[in-house]
Amino acid sequence: MEMNNITPKEIAELTDEQLYVLNKNMSVYYKNTPAQKKTFMFMEHFHEGSEIIYILNGKVRYVLEGREFHLHKHDVIFTRPKTYHYLETYPDCAYERINILLSPLEKYERLCNNISQDFFVFNCANHPIILQIFSKMHYYHSAFDTQIATTLIEHLSQELLCNFSLFKQEELLSPNSSSSLIQSAIAYIKTHLETIQNLESTDIEGNLVP
Repeated sequence: MEMNNITPKEIAELTDEQLYVLNKNMSVYYKNTPAQKKTFMFMEHFHEGSEIIYILNGKVRYVLEGREFHLHKHDVIFTRPKTYHYLETYPDCAYERINILLSPLEKYERLCNNISQDFFVFNCANHPIILQIFSKMHYYHSAFDTQIATTLIEHLSQELLCNFSLFKQEELLSPNSSSSLIQSAIAYIKTHLETIQNLESTDIEGNLVP
């Protein structure tokens, strides 16, 4: 087995992830990792198709082509084909995630090409449509038989990619991002607070002088 290029089948063999879908089009996994005393790091690797990881709970460190991201609840990371990456857990910290690994098919590549090249990580806590898509995947796996669930999840994955293409640069998180709370605070400050560049231009109560 080539250790750099990890296939869906090899992921199933290397980890204890719960399999939602595994076919020629895609694979979807669910993993709930309990807190461990030691850090666990999955080896650096790449895939032939794009990969999406959604953090349901907890936190985890993710390195994408040397760029470090600290992922928290509701963070999503989008990894493009043949992009080296690896995941590392924090000591004494549980985490829960959904992995979507797409095959390098034209229908997926066409959708991925519409996504901004700056699109890597974002927090979807304030994006109910995307939250609903992941929630449906989780539900359909247990509610329907394999064939029906697979069909539904494949359609949801394409819908997810279409929604990714709508994101603007200012909505995306940067490497070493801390949390969605800080991102929201920064956005609020930029929107609601005025920058006073010269204190002499204000009166004693802080009001701007014409």
